[in-house]
Amino acid sequence: MAYRFRLRIPGGQSAVIQGINSDAKVSDLAEKIKEVSKIAPSRQMIKFGYPPAELKSGPNTLLSASGIRSGVTIMVSEGPPKPLWVRATVEEKEEKNKGKNKNSSGSESKEGGWAIKRVVVPDDNSCLFTAVGYVCESPSSMHHSSTLRQICASLVISSSDLNEALLGKPPSSYAQELLNPNKWGGAIELSLLRSQNSLGLD
Repeated sequence: MAYRFRLRIPGGQSAVIQGINSDAKVSDLAEKIKEVSKIAPSRQMIKFGYPPAELKSGPNTLLSASGIRSGVTIMVSEGPPKPLWVRATVEEKEEKNKGKNKNSSGSESKEGGWAIKRVVVPDDNSCLFTAVGYVCESPSSMHHSSTLRQICASLVISSSDLNEALLGKPPSSYAQELLNPNKWGGAIELSLLRSQNSLGLD
């Protein structure tokens, strides 16, 4: 029996998802949702049924074992990257790259089922933002630094914990300096990005 769902996406739009086989995985559903919503699978926050329940299963879980049933309404929104999905994406990339020449800028190994990849980022004063963006954003790219700078600047302005005494200057001035690509990021920015992405960054 093929699965069929009604999908609601941000903005009040809706669509019907069908043609998903009975032996499909959660990742197959996520790819179908991506086609409609343009939200990367690692960032999809999926709820279904009534009252809405969050789909917490990993990408390799069979839909039949995930608790979701054909015919229900699915609601999706965009959230921070989910560690379990990030891990699966890295392992999938590693599998595809087997037998190919490794990029001279990075190296990979595997330990305890996790893919460990070393990537060299540009030494251009935005290396912290570039590194975090490469790991946390989708797709993996060296071009997320300006976006993460803007996020950090907004968080500095909105945070009640970051004041002039801690920052050494008014939050508005600190936030403005953060937008300068020549200003380094440090412990404060790393803490903000860690909170934003709900990941362990040390």
